[in-house]
Amino acid sequence: LEAVSEFEYDLALAMGCPSDRIILNGPVKRLSLVERALKGNSIVHFDSFYELSYLEKITFDKIRIGLRCNPTY
Repeated sequence: LEAVSEFEYDLALAMGCPSDRIILNGPVKRLSLVERALKGNSIVHFDSFYELSYLEKITFDKIRIGLRCNPTY
């Protein structure tokens, strides 16, 4: 399941979707949501260096992430 907001992420969990089957995507993700998703073994899709900076603030054993790359030629 792909969730693009905290509402959708929480709805997926409430409907019984295991957190490790959720991909958290979307342009705006708060630190608290990213932390919950990573600790739940969800895949988190990072869209910016700002979002990547969240990783400095979160303690984790292992994570699953996706990276959006926009190469400049």
